[in-house]
Amino acid sequence: MFTRESQYEDLKILYLESGFVTSDEANCGYEDYIFAVRKKWLFDYMSMVADHEITEEWLDNWLLNEYTGDDSYQVYMAAELQGEIIFEGPIYPKGKVNRCLYTVRDELRTDGEYEDQMYLQTTNKEEALKRFDKEVEKVKKQIKDGDFFLRDVDGEIRTRIADGLPALEFEDEDGDYYYLYVERTEFSDWRR
Repeated sequence: MFTRESQYEDLKILYLESGFVTSDEANCGYEDYIFAVRKKWLFDYMSMVADHEITEEWLDNWLLNEYTGDDSYQVYMAAELQGEIIFEGPIYPKGKVNRCLYTVRDELRTDGEYEDQMYLQTTNKEEALKRFDKEVEKVKKQIKDGDFFLRDVDGEIRTRIADGLPALEFEDEDGDYYYLYVERTEFSDWRR
């Protein structure tokens, strides 16, 4: 029986790689994620899924030497579904951590001025790409409606990929370029 008094007795901690819990592994700032379950629950779960008899010695050895990231993920998902996770969270490394900042920048549309405008800064690449797509749709609508400020300038709009990130590029008749783009800036963060 699970009671408040037994909550922290004989817990087992398992590790997950960050890729199992976040889609933005490169920028999450951590490499490992831990979670804890009660040893009795883990023993019962392993007894149910294993194709051989489980002993406490086998379970301890499996935890120390054998379990893989896939095994840990299966345990995590089962424990989460059954409400058996006692605690969980990321493990941040000490010292210097390299991260990326993504910025959606626009020099295509700023009230007719050739000025750079920043729409979003985030460490989440997917969030930046969604905002970029939203701004591209706005540009397409402005062009379709005749509201694009460069409408009286001959030129061509095209998409391109630079450093793995998208850009909408406009080249005017003089060969000048203007962009709506996602920019990546690497920076270091210190953890204690």
